[in-house]
Amino acid sequence: MSLKSSFSTAIDLLDDSDEEKEAKKDLLLACVLVGKYLSNKEERPTFYIRKSMEWERHNTELTSEGPQAFQKMYRMEYSNFLKLCTIIKSRWIFTSD
Repeated sequence: MSLKSSFSTAIDLLDDSDEEKEAKKDLLLACVLVGKYLSNKEERPTFYIRKSMEWERHNTELTSEGPQAFQKMYRMEYSNFLKLCTIIKSRWIFTSD
């Protein structure tokens, strides 16, 4: 009988306290939620990595990648970019005199 009682005492020592059980449940819940979030998360779109190059060549490559490639890379439409270049160019002329 003493073997049985010491065995049950050893098992009692292995039992987690209520706080430890709650902590394990919280950790498990956090893992499940993070797993769910990561499984639903969309991957970032592929961006093309380029070295410094001529603008005309760069623009040709963007055009060949598709109609939205310029907007994805520069976060603006090509026509708005040209307007911005015009504004910058006119101010550069005034400041460089």
